[in-house]
Amino acid sequence: MVPNYRLGPLGFLALPALAREDPKAVGNYALLDLLEALRFVQGYIRYFGGDPGNVTLFGESAGGMLVCTLLATPEAQGLFHRAILQSGGCHQVHPLEKDFPFGERWARNLGCSPEDLACLRHLPLSRLFPSQEPKAPPDITSSALGFPNSPFKPHLGALLPDSPLQALGQGKARGIPLLVGANLEELTFPGLAWLLGPGTWEEFSGRLAAQGIPPKEREALTKAYQKRFSDPRKAWGEVQTDLQLLCPSLKAARLQAPFAPTYAYLFTFRVPGWEGLGAFHGLELAPLFGNFEEMPFLPLFLSAEAREKAEALGKRMRRYWVSFAREGEPRGWPRWPTYEEGYLLRLDEPPGLLPDPYGERCGALEALGLL
Repeated sequence: MVPNYRLGPLGFLALPALAREDPKAVGNYALLDLLEALRFVQGYIRYFGGDPGNVTLFGESAGGMLVCTLLATPEAQGLFHRAILQSGGCHQVHPLEKDFPFGERWARNLGCSPEDLACLRHLPLSRLFPSQEPKAPPDITSSALGFPNSPFKPHLGALLPDSPLQALGQGKARGIPLLVGANLEELTFPGLAWLLGPGTWEEFSGRLAAQGIPPKEREALTKAYQKRFSDPRKAWGEVQTDLQLLCPSLKAARLQAPFAPTYAYLFTFRVPGWEGLGAFHGLELAPLFGNFEEMPFLPLFLSAEAREKAEALGKRMRRYWVSFAREGEPRGWPRWPTYEEGYLLRLDEPPGLLPDPYGERCGALEALGLL
């Protein structure tokens, strides 16, 4: 799994003063945490019955994105040997200079000159991470709009010379088996589309603009989804699922498949009684880890039918995950074909296979350079 690492400004702050202080570490303190954890594993795993020559790193969402970042980090080579990306991808890295202006504004808002690192370091954590009592349920739409523009991401530089997409495409993670996939309705929430989605195609395009998509690409993307969906409210969740999580995950599979055994999945399980939520972002964690009695999953698995089906799916997923970690191949029924064979494993109860949907779901994004 991905170990703990510093978050937000502690993990990814980009400032010119920090670059002068340490050009290798600037903007990538969280990556340094992960590298140190992997070195610890190499040094001590044998004392816990593990094999330092067979380490599997896996993560979900931002954790999955960091796993892909580590695939591209030269200092991580040899520290892990297999990788699992769940609803992640390899696209969320920034040029260092792009985030300098944000870092400078951030420092000034805290009352420090951007050049005064001592001032920033004397600030209490409560100033860096102010606690805010939620006044209402989470705004899923705002979260989706804001995530691509967040500056607290890994940065290109001395530690990470190439983007993960470039590195995988050039075979720099050659020989590392990859298991990667996403959930069918990551950000769709089909039963709530009428509430969360835009009421018009003009609003649809406006939300894409808020995510930083340029006018030409925005117009083409809107037209592409108009062809697939008659209702902009339905299309909104689909484009966000495709743009942020599903297509970037499958893109990772496409890039790594020529260089190592690669396996892809699509998690399509909908909780009985809660089908309107769809196979949403993070839902696969409940069956994978058996977290049916923990929040936020507890209310979803109170019925006997939901619990029984999810437990059966979880046993199947753990069998695949563990055998992949041990042998580099996810074993179970049905047989999981490699991505190059043109199929994904459909994780559901019952499971199955489905043809690779990349061309249909991701082709327009690929052609527009959005992946």
